[in-house]
Amino acid sequence: MKLTPKTRLPKTLSGWLELAVQDAMKCEVDKNYKMDMQIWHGPLDSARNGPCHVCMAGAVIAKTCGAELNTDVLPDSFEGGDVEYGLHAIDKMRVGDFFRAHDAIDLHQELSHGQCAALEEIGELVLAGFDTRISRADWDTYLEAAKILKRHGL
Repeated sequence: MKLTPKTRLPKTLSGWLELAVQDAMKCEVDKNYKMDMQIWHGPLDSARNGPCHVCMAGAVIAKTCGAELNTDVLPDSFEGGDVEYGLHAIDKMRVGDFFRAHDAIDLHQELSHGQCAALEEIGELVLAGFDTRISRADWDTYLEAAKILKRHGL
């Protein structure tokens, strides 16, 4: 899948996380989509009826990347690694694994002691708010995590 030249994608973990929350909130109020952390982007049934199911990263696939409704789209469906890596980073951040999220977007950046402490802190923050029924924390928790990431240059 190709992105339009106008598509602006983040370069930081905080940017990817903020984008995911913004797009997920848009999907939540759009009757064409259903939040489902078990599916990247696609239909639940083979007839492709009903809403398109999306996870947090899938919301970015839908809203920012512009994937068609009820088409199966995975991170590796995109040409070029940045989108794929960013979508995988979102999925890692969803479950509180911020170190792996950092590795996923491959910043080639050595983490300072303070940055490592921040990644650990926000991982605990997300895990403390994680709701196993919906396989994620609430949106405000992720937005707070994004603020902490930003403060530490991530």
